[in-house]
Amino acid sequence: MQEFQGLQLEIRSGAADRGAAAALAQSLALSPLIAQILVARGITEEVSARRFLSPSLKDGLADPHQIKNMRAGAELIIEAVQQGLQITVYSDFDVDGITSGTQLLLYLRSLGAKVNSYIPSRHTEGYGLQRSALEKLVKAGTQLLVTLDCGITSVNEIAFARRVGMKTVVVDHHQPAEILPPADVIIDPAQGGCPFADYHLAAAGLTWMLLVVLRRVAEEKGIEISECHDPKAYLDLAALGTICDMVPLRDINRVISFRGLEMLNKMPKRIGVQALCDVAGISESRDIGSGAIGFNIGPRINAAGRMGEAKEVIDLLTTGDRKKAKTLAGRLDRFNVERQNAEEWMKIHGVSVCQEKLAAGEVFSLAVFNDKFHVGVIGIVAQRLMEKFYLPAAVMAPGEEMVSGELTRVIKGSVRSVRGFNVAEVLKNMDDVLIRGGGHESAGGFTLETARLEQFIARFEAEAQKVFAGVRPERCVSVDAEVGLREIDITVVGALQKLAPFGIGNPTPVFFSKDVEVCNVSAIGQNHARLRLKQGDAVHQAVLWGGAGHPLLRIGRMVDVVFQPELNSYKGITSVQLNLRHVVEPGSVVVERSG
Repeated sequence: MQEFQGLQLEIRSGAADRGAAAALAQSLALSPLIAQILVARGITEEVSARRFLSPSLKDGLADPHQIKNMRAGAELIIEAVQQGLQITVYSDFDVDGITSGTQLLLYLRSLGAKVNSYIPSRHTEGYGLQRSALEKLVKAGTQLLVTLDCGITSVNEIAFARRVGMKTVVVDHHQPAEILPPADVIIDPAQGGCPFADYHLAAAGLTWMLLVVLRRVAEEKGIEISECHDPKAYLDLAALGTICDMVPLRDINRVISFRGLEMLNKMPKRIGVQALCDVAGISESRDIGSGAIGFNIGPRINAAGRMGEAKEVIDLLTTGDRKKAKTLAGRLDRFNVERQNAEEWMKIHGVSVCQEKLAAGEVFSLAVFNDKFHVGVIGIVAQRLMEKFYLPAAVMAPGEEMVSGELTRVIKGSVRSVRGFNVAEVLKNMDDVLIRGGGHESAGGFTLETARLEQFIARFEAEAQKVFAGVRPERCVSVDAEVGLREIDITVVGALQKLAPFGIGNPTPVFFSKDVEVCNVSAIGQNHARLRLKQGDAVHQAVLWGGAGHPLLRIGRMVDVVFQPELNSYKGITSVQLNLRHVVEPGSVVVERSG
């Protein structure tokens, strides 16, 4: 249950869109509701709708050679391969970084390169390119360093790499600072003058496009190319990183995700991926979609970096040994259980602290620190607190990092935000308090000295007060349409899958129905509720996760509901189930229609 009264809805499609939706429905033989959803998401032309519904590599990809410096980066890498230079692929420890590193590592191996990989420790090194890591790599003989999903803000570290004789290629998708690092080549669509900026590629997608160009350059340089050098063979990894990094699943990202999911659902799967599916309980009969990646596979990959070391995932995704894959996947599964336990304890403590802050007076942000918090889980807990209280949330834990050659105690934090509060800008405004900080509009991370904890909390609150100008942010939920329950049948819900994969920029369809009667309520475990809802002659089963004890769930009560429909199969019978997002008093919803 959420901590707010009533609900403000924004219905994406308005009356002005009805003509376009009707035209799409007729030309593409779509249900009116599916056509309405497409139009609500800005897809109004027949050609664009066909490409959205049937994404293809041939029609949906812009030419990767047009990415600024892509060709130069590929040429430098291929020259290093041909000269037998020691190449190190240096990547971040989240799913996007790991799948980026795995792609390039495997591809360069297939070309006969002398290559290894390096992922920094979240616990002792932290995010991004680290001087201590570079010192290790120098001693190990690295001659070409390729950074993936990091490096674009590492000015001093790249300068050090150049001084010690390393060539460097930065492959990143984050926003650059005012001064670019002195790398030999920078491939980042976010840098000035790159025509790919509006595609918002994840690092995994950008890396996959690098493979496309690497193949072309390798052919031109006389390297023998075979089927094993086809970049399509790496789309499964590109899709994993793209979906988990929460970039908009439109345009190129949609093509990569759609085709990558096709590969993930084929047999045989990559050995490491199959082992992950096995421990996650994903059977061969179940389709792997963006939901399975986001809730089953992705968390297990991330758990290695949070609770152990992310290098184990690289080992899992690159091994050809099924026994080894099973062992490594089992370790990731255990890490994930540890992560879940730590997350639950931290969330309970964080909620208690936040409730005390809110009871003590008007606040516009939440900042929580505890000496016992696990640094690997702070981002997840920050997300949970933001969702519950709908305020910007910073969660902090003790950490360590190398400073002047010594392991030094610091505080590491993670921020999750609400609409209107730009995390990257706020952290930039606070750079005089931080050792370092950065991120995106909705999320970010930072490191600060332990003595500056209270100063950070005060400044974070001051920034929030300035952003919100004394008015607490209102939770606004976007829905695709207001519907009657009769409109939501098996055919329509099945057709909704044509819009998948779902994620940022293409969310799972959400609907709003008003004046719905609660006919039956039962418990699912201790925390959840199953119910039957009726509207006119239409009756549907529904669930409200975390809804046990909800005051409105009483037989005979009339409610307004926001929900996501899905097909539920039990004992061979398929039916529609409504996954409730919000249940509120009739008439308490404020509806705004765009368009």
